[in-house]
Amino acid sequence: TETQVVVTARDLDGNKTAERSLTLEAAGFVSYDDIRTVLNLSESFGPLEIVSPTGNRLQAASRVYGDERTGGYFEAVPAE
Repeated sequence: TETQVVVTARDLDGNKTAERSLTLEAAGFVSYDDIRTVLNLSESFGPLEIVSPTGNRLQAASRVYGDERTGGYFEAVPAE
């Protein structure tokens, strides 16, 4: 079955700056080279929230890096 997914970008004060909805097939995935550019936020930073409005379980991974060849992977944490 399909599941709805909503990706919300927030600024450092927690205000919503962008949102994108998409539909994934069961066991499907989506990958972006630069999700912030997809959200028209290429010159910003802050948290991303990834949720299923229908309550389906999701698994997400994020790699953060810079031009200085630094970076890492971050563990997801519950929003509540």
